[in-house]
Amino acid sequence: MRWLVPIRGLADGNVPFGIYEPWRWRARMFKFVMARALRHGWRGRTRNRLGIPQRQLEPLRRMVKDSTGREASLFSMAVGADNRVAKVTIQALDGEGRTLGFFKMGLTPAAERRVRHEAEMLNRLAAAPALSGRIPAALATGTWNGRYVLLQSPVGEQRGPERFLREHERFLETLQQVAPSARRADELVEEVEARWARAAFLAPASWRITVSAALDRAWRLLDHEPVACGPAHGDFAPWNTRWASGRIAAFDWELAEWNAPAGWDRLHFLVQWDCLVHPHWRPERVLGEVCEDDRSTALALLYLVRSASRLAEEGIPWGDPSMRYRKQALELLIGGGTPGTVRPVSRRLWSGWGWRR
Repeated sequence: MRWLVPIRGLADGNVPFGIYEPWRWRARMFKFVMARALRHGWRGRTRNRLGIPQRQLEPLRRMVKDSTGREASLFSMAVGADNRVAKVTIQALDGEGRTLGFFKMGLTPAAERRVRHEAEMLNRLAAAPALSGRIPAALATGTWNGRYVLLQSPVGEQRGPERFLREHERFLETLQQVAPSARRADELVEEVEARWARAAFLAPASWRITVSAALDRAWRLLDHEPVACGPAHGDFAPWNTRWASGRIAAFDWELAEWNAPAGWDRLHFLVQWDCLVHPHWRPERVLGEVCEDDRSTALALLYLVRSASRLAEEGIPWGDPSMRYRKQALELLIGGGTPGTVRPVSRRLWSGWGWRR
């Protein structure tokens, strides 16, 4: 992640770092030190400055003015990871440093499709009164420098909690109830298998063997029973949630689905935290919390295969920690690690240093 902050805003005493919300302690410390240094007059090295002519920002200013009725004086930018779905997020602020909205712009065709999909999903979900104030509003769409951009409203007052709480569960239940449905088990397994086949044609042999066994076990465990489904966020994680008037709100809906199995969002939240933030990952801890019976185990298997497929589509290497975590979790489930030998997390005690009985 690379981010750009306006020098003029720094001169006015504003340090618009709201676009960057780190979760690891080293990144938090880096942001803290940088913000303090900039507030005390440090302006970085000259070679690290990028000039953007004001006339190039005029289309963005007009979109903000037409959508909110307020003038955008400052812009800060964050450039995502350099992969097949790389995007730029642009924060629009007024003269006092208050956020007016966020622009999203894809840098590749695949990324642009995701941004367009996010705009479509936000418009569909906007019709649900129960989600009012808990999801961004798609304020406007347009083009900037020949690329599609989506302007959405800010949501929430402060970042969401790190741990999965009852408030998260309530939010996901509300989301599922927007359009509850049921899907045939064989249809769901075939869909996951087809996506894996498209994404993993260069997968190592060990991955192919693991996924084949995972799909076979998921098929047997579901036993042709219908699967409860509904709208899902798709990338529900601590860094995509906010507190909004004492309730959980969520943003970054580019991976949202209208008909996904209930429970996938919760599992994704736990996996992302354990894999990307926790200093010592333990997939058995997460699986022990969500795999309570054959059905939940089957859905966890399908989620892990589908999640690995998405990462492969994005160009994530097979040896990346995110991929290795998912493979390890699949191997645990294939080997019968849950339910049974992996005990639910609720029966363990967090000591501050690790899990113990």
